[in-house]
Amino acid sequence: MTAELLTSDQLLAGFSESDPTSFVRTWDFQRFQCFVAAGGASPTTLEDARDQAQWDAEISFSLKQYITSTSPKVVGIMGGHGISRSEAAYTVIAKLSRQLTQAGYFIVTGGGPGAMEAGHLGATFANSSDGAFNQALQELAASGGSVPSGSMVDPKTGQILPGQDAQIAAAHAWLLGAVRTKALLDGEMGKSLAIPTWLYGQEPTTPLASSYAKYYQNSIREETLIANGRVGILYAKGGGGTLREIFQDVEINYYVQKHENFIPMLFVDPLGFWQTEAKYDAQGQTTTPGIKVDEVLKEAFRYALGAQLFSQCEYKLRFTTDFEEIRAVLDVHAPVAADAMRLMTTGAASVLMRLRRR
Repeated sequence: MTAELLTSDQLLAGFSESDPTSFVRTWDFQRFQCFVAAGGASPTTLEDARDQAQWDAEISFSLKQYITSTSPKVVGIMGGHGISRSEAAYTVIAKLSRQLTQAGYFIVTGGGPGAMEAGHLGATFANSSDGAFNQALQELAASGGSVPSGSMVDPKTGQILPGQDAQIAAAHAWLLGAVRTKALLDGEMGKSLAIPTWLYGQEPTTPLASSYAKYYQNSIREETLIANGRVGILYAKGGGGTLREIFQDVEINYYVQKHENFIPMLFVDPLGFWQTEAKYDAQGQTTTPGIKVDEVLKEAFRYALGAQLFSQCEYKLRFTTDFEEIRAVLDVHAPVAADAMRLMTTGAASVLMRLRRR
């Protein structure tokens, strides 16, 4: 298979709805096993390193062609893979994603479970009725299954470790719930893009996106996720990976010299996870979850940009679940993002970088 944008059918080739062991026979999982056997993110041979680099380069080029041909108003969605399908955070992201897709925006996520899947669910049902969408939410919440909690393969050989039957069956059940959800569509499937990585290949990739750019190297994938979130990025609650993505976005915004170039950062968890200081009991166990970043981000940008410029940019740093408020911010930035996208896809940006290195 050449490195072109993929479909869920290609990734899930070998999956059987009736066979709970079939998850590990999919093309996607077997590619993950080969990745692990070759040394993972640090390939053990030059040949494997070249093969991975070629695949990632070709995927990046295919992605550029896709973006150039469709010129979407890209909105990235970041958030934890541990958000369950029954949580309010999942529902909020799905609803916002659906509304944004209906308003002409194009959803891009990391393609995994949790907040990422919720983003694709909303986009998928953008052209279907409210009834079909609500039924999909309800059936997914009750579907059962789970993503693997640890590695299922030997880190040296890529072979499945003994005693993984329960995790394999649970992953199959989780995938099956999403696969069957597509049958509820009563309109054309909405488009969205997933950018996953085989670094986390033990996790099933959600089958609810319309296109996939899957990478070997997570570092390239992370940069691509941020780069393609040109109109803005929505952050659900999350952990270490989401924090990294937040501060990658901070790095980009830290150096803006004009307020219009500040890319919107929109924190959308209904329980205010990113505005809450965690609380703990006497045993040190978390009683109130949260990682309070709101004031840290404001202080970082105030320091970097200066008080006057930050005051012009601050409206693009929001903590809200209100769709109209979110859309208003994105609508303001969309024309600026379109200009940046044209620069990125015409090749002018790479020419400028080459000139700067001389």
